[in-house]
Amino acid sequence: MKKFISLVMAIVLFASSSYAGILDSVKYYGEGSFYGAASQGMNDYLSGTGFYGILGLQADVYENITASFALGYTRLWGNNLNNPVSGVPVEDNNYGLLNNLKIVEANIAFDKIFDVEGLKIKVGRQFYGDEDSTVMYFGVRRDDPLRILNKSAITSIDAITAYYENEHIKANAVFATFQNYSANSGKNNNTTLSGIDFKYLNIADMIDIEGYFYDMENLYSVRHYDILGAKGTFHKDFINENVLTASAEIAKNFAGEDILSADVESLDTNLIKLDASFEIKNIGLTPRASVGFFGGWDKKTGVKHFRSFGNYAPGLISINEATSEDFVDLQVANLGADYTLKKFTFSVDFFNFDYRQYDGSSNAFPQGELDLQVTYAYTENIDFNIGIGHLFAKKSDNDIAYTQAGLSYKF
Repeated sequence: MKKFISLVMAIVLFASSSYAGILDSVKYYGEGSFYGAASQGMNDYLSGTGFYGILGLQADVYENITASFALGYTRLWGNNLNNPVSGVPVEDNNYGLLNNLKIVEANIAFDKIFDVEGLKIKVGRQFYGDEDSTVMYFGVRRDDPLRILNKSAITSIDAITAYYENEHIKANAVFATFQNYSANSGKNNNTTLSGIDFKYLNIADMIDIEGYFYDMENLYSVRHYDILGAKGTFHKDFINENVLTASAEIAKNFAGEDILSADVESLDTNLIKLDASFEIKNIGLTPRASVGFFGGWDKKTGVKHFRSFGNYAPGLISINEATSEDFVDLQVANLGADYTLKKFTFSVDFFNFDYRQYDGSSNAFPQGELDLQVTYAYTENIDFNIGIGHLFAKKSDNDIAYTQAGLSYKF
């Protein structure tokens, strides 16, 4: 992969400096966020400042062939909000620039494969998935201070992907590998990811349907770990261009020796997620509601986990407890609204988190969270954000107060 990355970088740089015609096609792109956040409980006060940034360029190197190369940089100051031990520093000033600089994109895309319009293959390090996906997303997790402070704001994969898109169909497939060297065993416990996502859009101009299947082989020493799911979305424009959107998604985990087997009972579980919103454009108000059920509980096997690789991060605070990588017998309900006034967007959200049946160690798990955020669009490409949140725990001594402030840019 290192040789391939070097090749892509050489192609992009050579193309951008050698041919005047190709030089005209070079596009520079980038984005980033600065965030500061502080969290205060009864006995702990944690704070930190984080930054992530991406700088890349893309060039048409031949007819229907495009090369992309991008670097990502992260930097932390202060204390890690994801670390439960008060005062643990995460300052990385001593590690130098190169330690925090990573290649996040290095790929070549071949368009119009077999002369088919809309069919494309991409090879190399790349982003993959939809940013709002609950189950599969490798890319930039924007405006999420806790991920930035945990150095996980940018993820990418080394993969071969295929895409096809026309007026109604949007499909993509992936084959990727992840290296996972175990120092204890001295073995490479690599994981292979393969899967497909198929969408049929705008049925009767109001319904989208989606189906997906992903298989991960040898993940966490489980021979096969699978996610099989479907999602339906209803969207309808009303008078004055008001838009009602509602979606329902259901997915199931399988884990065992074979594909779609259920040998590992703690991972034989499911996801159910319902979302609805109504955008009232003439007054700039969008009420929202959602509920999600993740994992489960069984008298025989106990807690069940729903593992995914999506970008679902409920709440400013509770992402500490409920990350999209491992939901443990969890129910999440959310009521919220967004209000836009000129360049300002005001958001309010209330979340209720609960284990449905399991009550072992869940006594310390938060029951409610109230968040308020304000975003100011300073320019078309620069936003300022402030937010406050309060977590209401089962025991009031475990309540947490949270504040954040940040700046995001994109070009």
